[in-house]
Amino acid sequence: MAERALREANLSYAPYSNCPSGLCLLGQGGALYSGCLVESAAYNPSVSPLHSALVNGLVNGLGDWGQLRHVMLAEPVGACVKHEHLIRECLKHICPQVKYTVLYTEKGSH
Repeated sequence: MAERALREANLSYAPYSNCPSGLCLLGQGGALYSGCLVESAAYNPSVSPLHSALVNGLVNGLGDWGQLRHVMLAEPVGACVKHEHLIRECLKHICPQVKYTVLYTEKGSH
């Protein structure tokens, strides 16, 4: 999961915040679904790593949020745009049973 989350962070499009982040979801049966941050110049329509991973999951067979077992976010230490807390809040509502791990990276080192 860490490798997938880091790979997604490297695929992020984050030219405005310079805070790339990636996320990996572990589904029932070991299926992995991942996503990355995609920023927009307007900021508000940016796509979070959680949202892109959930869409990836739905497109690729994730039946419902209750099937999620583990969520891993990779984001830089001291990022000016942090996804950790917002993702934690979202997860409390869509799948409160899920294990959530944050992998902190150094900027430019993932």
